[in-house]
Amino acid sequence: MAAITSQADGNWSDTATWVGGVVPGDGDKAIINAHNIVVDVPVTIGDDTGAAITTTATNPDIKTFTVNAPLRLKGNYNNDALSIYRTIVNGASGGSWTMDPSNGVSLTIDCESFDYFELNGTAGAHVVFTTDKARGGLNSTMTLAARAGVTVATYTDFSNFGTAAAFGIQSSGSTTNPTYDVDFSLTNCTFTGCNYSFTGAADFDDDFTFQNNTFASSIAIDVGGISGNCASITFGGAGTAGTWLADTNGFDKACYLGTYRTRLQFSNNVLASCFINGGSWATAAKFDGNIITECVNQPIYGPIQNCYCYTTETSNPHWIGAFVSGVSILDSVFDPPDGVLGDGDIISLEAAAGACTVTGNLALSRSNLSAGKLVNGGVGMTSGALTVNHNTFLGLSEQGLIGLGETSSSYAGQVASCRSNLVYASTAGSSCLVIHDQDATPGTDVVVVASHNATRNASTGTCLYNTSTSQNGVVGYHNLKTAENNDYPNTSAGTNDITISADPFVDSTRNLKKWAAYKGQAETDAAGIAYAVANPAAATDATTGLRAWVRAGFNVTGSAGLLLQDAGDDAVTIGAMGFVASGGGPYQYSVSNLYDDLSPMSL
Repeated sequence: MAAITSQADGNWSDTATWVGGVVPGDGDKAIINAHNIVVDVPVTIGDDTGAAITTTATNPDIKTFTVNAPLRLKGNYNNDALSIYRTIVNGASGGSWTMDPSNGVSLTIDCESFDYFELNGTAGAHVVFTTDKARGGLNSTMTLAARAGVTVATYTDFSNFGTAAAFGIQSSGSTTNPTYDVDFSLTNCTFTGCNYSFTGAADFDDDFTFQNNTFASSIAIDVGGISGNCASITFGGAGTAGTWLADTNGFDKACYLGTYRTRLQFSNNVLASCFINGGSWATAAKFDGNIITECVNQPIYGPIQNCYCYTTETSNPHWIGAFVSGVSILDSVFDPPDGVLGDGDIISLEAAAGACTVTGNLALSRSNLSAGKLVNGGVGMTSGALTVNHNTFLGLSEQGLIGLGETSSSYAGQVASCRSNLVYASTAGSSCLVIHDQDATPGTDVVVVASHNATRNASTGTCLYNTSTSQNGVVGYHNLKTAENNDYPNTSAGTNDITISADPFVDSTRNLKKWAAYKGQAETDAAGIAYAVANPAAATDATTGLRAWVRAGFNVTGSAGLLLQDAGDDAVTIGAMGFVASGGGPYQYSVSNLYDDLSPMSL
């Protein structure tokens, strides 16, 4: 067996391409000079020692190494960090790439100096990029960095890359020359038995697109102090020009995000779980339309909207924890598991959290929370104000809306606005509309504005509303309880609050498992999650996707629905529940209101 060197441009199978007229084969090593080489026939190369293919060229950028047939490598490819030109694997021409390590060995592709590395599959002819472990070898790893790394990977099936200690596919901007054009694009790929990471280096100004990819049987890896992640998409450096998009991907294990710039759009992804590096989450970054299928007190450090958050926790479920001031949670759905749930908070404002906006959300309930709240502002909230408008909560028991003073003291103005919310239960005496102040000495004038809220089947006695003189001067204040239990007298609903006596919804039974059945799967949460992870585009579809389909069931109908649409007027939006149910824009008006109230504010 020998090391065979190229002498001319040409096909791999052509004897004129190689010195001595000998075509490199199994057990040989190929040394490619500054030549264009095309792998046109199935090739096995390498002898299990060192790099199977290397180059002696010092400036190979204008040359191309093209793989149009199956390529199998027994030794490390480019492990000596020398460039093999512009490398292209064409799926439509039959190109594939297989690492073939010997027993107990893992092979490495080190693309530190590539001009680019393109995996060019099509919808009908994917590139297969895999590690074959038939000889007892271990998963391989691939580092894509420097000049461009993977410029394109489309319709590529990655498998058997990565370990619990090392990412299988790792893309990153140049650490030595950040001015290189390092645009990355990985689209329509599958990752089976893999893990993946992207990290932008210092002054990384180029674009990154990670879209329509799915993960299965992912290799768990510890990231950021969090165990069990399948992917770490981290964004760093001081660059300002590039845009970073992670969209419509399905992650079967947790995904860790550490973003240092506002340029990240993380949207329409299906996540087994999501961990966010709070110290660097920029408030202008976009976290939109995602489905989080294991949402247990997920830390949120910026805006979250149009999301669907499911949790399996039953003893003390918490869906989202807001860890800094200025967080907004908008137009999202929160779904619990079946069974009896313990005391749990949908949104918990953790230490250092301040102002928070919670608007247009839908909190489902398959059974009552024993003492749950939509927003718990009492854990570390010492400044700022809550705005809680146009939300719908199903089946919540006492403490169902806002909790204050759990581990700290409430203060004047802590709730800036609480308007046009519906707290609903299907059976009598099991819901309530409260601002629950657990402080031993409840704050005076905690609520600034509270009005036009609605209930169905509210409890009596302890779960109605307070009109204590301590709230004199509060604009629109009518019927929100603001003290622990019976510290203040309770009264009937206020002038601008309403009670409905019938089910106002098109279909209030919709949730994750019902959506699974709608999609032809078993009617279980597990089946819905598995389908969503494997089909993120279907799961996030604007009409038939999980969030859209569930929320459509909560469009209001009938006389109770008309009452809700016509009742809520917070001087900004007419139609209290119409805003929530449709999931559309914030300005929706019912016909009856337009005729009844033609004020400039209404229009």
